[in-house]
Amino acid sequence: MKGDLKKAANLYNRAKFPQVIRLLEPQIFRYRQNFDYFYLLGMACVHTGDLGGASTYLQRALGIHPHESSATLGLAYVHLKRQEIQEAIRCYLEVLENDPGNKTANRGLTLLRKDASDERIQDLSESGRLNRLLPHKRKSLLPPFILVSGVIVIAAATVSVLWFTGKIGGQQAVREPAVEMLGLGGIGSIVDFSGNNRYILTEKEIEKAFLEVKKHFSEYNDNLARREINRLLGSNASGAVKEQARIIDSYIETPDFTTLRNPFEYNLVAADPFLYNETYVIWRGKLTNLNISSDRITFDLLVGYEENKVLLGVVPVILDFAAALETGDALEVLGRVKLTDNSDIFLEAVSIHKLQPGELNK
Repeated sequence: MKGDLKKAANLYNRAKFPQVIRLLEPQIFRYRQNFDYFYLLGMACVHTGDLGGASTYLQRALGIHPHESSATLGLAYVHLKRQEIQEAIRCYLEVLENDPGNKTANRGLTLLRKDASDERIQDLSESGRLNRLLPHKRKSLLPPFILVSGVIVIAAATVSVLWFTGKIGGQQAVREPAVEMLGLGGIGSIVDFSGNNRYILTEKEIEKAFLEVKKHFSEYNDNLARREINRLLGSNASGAVKEQARIIDSYIETPDFTTLRNPFEYNLVAADPFLYNETYVIWRGKLTNLNISSDRITFDLLVGYEENKVLLGVVPVILDFAAALETGDALEVLGRVKLTDNSDIFLEAVSIHKLQPGELNK
């Protein structure tokens, strides 16, 4: 590690957790593909009690280095603090698949085997004994191999205890129960060939698209879910199918730079704007035609032209928040795709980032 990351690591080792957060959080764009950045920030949040921030940053770290033991153990600790026992077990078993000798994961499973009640977890948390399950130092990944018999016994016993205590064995936790309950059975015909439709789908294609919407939503792939929702809304699917798609759409959340998954490239959106309406993108470019009024900022983004090389297109952008901008700025815009009455693309900006010279070719 170099520079501020090394400084942050030193602060972390000295238990200066608020200082770690203050140092690192403003640099999220600089380090957004760096595992160490998100791991340090996530674990600092753990120690300051910010479980929401800890979960976000540790999951982002695991998105960069999947199955890394220390980050997974940190996430397991967050789940325990939230009394999300099933998710904690999943994390411990994942660690043991890759690192069978991991003492912290074994300790966590043993603890849950003895008593996984909410009261017990709360007592351990309040007494500070739950902190024994915090990862102490990073370990490199080991090649996965068959677990030793002792680990298998512990895991099996833990699962048995939690099955009978009702912690697992029933319906798994879902993102949104109202969405999970939706289905195409019992709603009558799912195909309607009346009227003009942008996409003509068979009954099987409608069923497949609807199942993909639910799958993507449950996995927090909101952009992919919304694209399939748009496909259904513009198709010959029946009104009942479209109404269920709209219900799912109402639960989709606004992302930020750290949580957006599967942002769509400009060329993809430009080829079929309707299909990507209301999805979120991160596009780079140069700012021109800046106009600042009392209640909003508008400008045109020259997409792809941040280095004055390739112009992919010109997209109007609307901001309803204040920002210090100047014509000619190189920007990265996180925005929601919107369509004009003529089906032209524009963006409602959610967040923007001014690109520094060293970031232009990343």
